[in-house]
Amino acid sequence: MMINQKDRLSRLLFLEFNQEKAKELFNSTSLGEAGAELYVPINPDYLIGKINNNEVPKDLPVSEFIAGMAYALALDPDFKFAPEYLKMLKGYPHSETILKKKIADLFKSNQKVEAFILLKGLYEVDGDEETENILLATGEELALADPQWQDEVLELTDLAIENGNRNGWLIQGSLEGSRGNESKSLTALQKYIELGGEETTEISTRIEELSRNTKAEEGYAMLYEDPKGALKIFLELYSVEAANPRLIYSIAVAYRLLGNYEKAIFYLEDAQALDPGFFDVLNELGLNFAMIEDYATARDYFRAVFKATHEFGPMTNLIISLFNLGETEEAKELYQQALEINPNDEILVEIQRAYL
Repeated sequence: MMINQKDRLSRLLFLEFNQEKAKELFNSTSLGEAGAELYVPINPDYLIGKINNNEVPKDLPVSEFIAGMAYALALDPDFKFAPEYLKMLKGYPHSETILKKKIADLFKSNQKVEAFILLKGLYEVDGDEETENILLATGEELALADPQWQDEVLELTDLAIENGNRNGWLIQGSLEGSRGNESKSLTALQKYIELGGEETTEISTRIEELSRNTKAEEGYAMLYEDPKGALKIFLELYSVEAANPRLIYSIAVAYRLLGNYEKAIFYLEDAQALDPGFFDVLNELGLNFAMIEDYATARDYFRAVFKATHEFGPMTNLIISLFNLGETEEAKELYQQALEINPNDEILVEIQRAYL
């Protein structure tokens, strides 16, 4: 969370207030007993600014106390004097006007974090949907620029949704998408439209994209358990996702698992053309060529992948191809290296049984 409450609260200047005077000034007859302590904050920047201009204010304007109390409420709604601040802000007839003016000035000077904090304070006071929408929009902007804001703003979207504000779903969809939670993002945006939200071209396009991605993820998850079902999903998406190397690679894997190696190779070559550095594609090409017993081509693919990644899987695949080509000297040398890395690997046990 980007707002350090304790640090920002500690910057405020708390001045002792007479309870009776506070009741009169802020039209808050339900404040505490006369004589009970009450400290009300202001931003010390106001005093510093006055002193820098060679001004010594005799009386502090009410507007500075209004802003200070709203600021403190936003930083910590459970602050010791929060109930009193809320009564005073709601009792004073011009609180909302003062806060909106200060927030507008903060936006004009591009102080978006300060504006966001004061907006939260205003929202504590008025609970207005208009304020809520500005708060959500400002929070979204901060969260998209800096992910550390996301948790806090997502909490605000939950609150907006509880209040029946469909824009909570819209902002939630945006932020969940930025976090990579595409299924949650899709659900939120669909809910926004379902509740009568404006279906702009941008939102419609995003929903379509998320629908495809969610469907593809479903296919990826079932690929090895149900390659036929996964392949059906992938081929339905292919007409729109023909430039998606991951989807095309997955189509090829499904075809290999179903024993159609020639089709697998066809799609893998397509994926390779789209992304020459996609080493899973090269390894998969090696597997398919090995399945049709073209071990020389398989060896070349496995060697390229192993040289680039030094991963154990391509290494054992290369060893098997070398043995099948009769290149036993290099195969045995690599086999010994593999034993040093993982002597209990099941594939190495099979290699020993079949070739040594």
